Amino acid sequence: MKTKNKKGNVHIDWVISISIFLTYIIILLAFIKPSYKPSFEGDVLVNLVKKNFDEKIEWQVKKNLLSFRCETKGVANVDLKNYIPDIGKYKVLLKDGKTKARYKGSLIDLMNDDYDFWIIHNEFFGYNLDDNGLEDDGGADPKDCEISAANPIIFRGINADKLNLVDLKIDEWNFPQFRQFKITVLDVDGSLKDNRYCFAKGLMNSNECLLAEPPLDVVVYGVNLGDAILDKDGNFEQVILNIQVW
Repeated sequence: MKTKNKKGNVHIDWVISISIFLTYIIILLAFIKPSYKPSFEGDVLVNLVKKNFDEKIEWQVKKNLLSFRCETKGVANVDLKNYIPDIGKYKVLLKDGKTKARYKGSLIDLMNDDYDFWIIHNEFFGYNLDDNGLEDDGGADPKDCEISAANPIIFRGINADKLNLVDLKIDEWNFPQFRQFKITVLDVDGSLKDNRYCFAKGLMNSNECLLAEPPLDVVVYGVNLGDAILDKDGNFEQVILNIQVW
């Protein structure tokens, strides 16, 4: 009586199954891999450029409401740092937010029942001060006044004076060595904001940057992002950041 070698048959079936599986994987990779492009790659590179750009050019302008509750009139001598510790460079406006108050150094004029003031301040740029006749050593200590400063309104935006290659320090951005990027600042109509406002990795001036174009045979990821230039008075000017990476 003959017996069948079932163990050998199982072994052969296993080899055939593995061969079919490996053949399927090879075919799958052959058809899929050449066309595979990581969809997240462009977002990662664009976000890296935007993050570095913001760290170099963004700044803050703050606006505090300073209030006096008293019957004092005339010029008050007030150390503003006691109420706004981070005051830095500043100017004083009346409560309407437009009219410049009479002030000089620590002196603020409380004439005409003006007891509420806006303090506009930043840490970088000073403000022009008119000669308003106030004396630095004059003014009364308003001991009978209750003085308070509200929490600041904070404005954030692009500091136009930092839009240069020296402050941007593009070579220190830790951008991938074999990848490239280009940033241009545009007006809201899509035109170039200023010939100086073009920046690209490895290029030392804006003229080179404006002429730089990605090769025709590479994939380019590009976005237009809304942003705003902020001046020291807290005014915004809308712009568009065009970012290309390849």
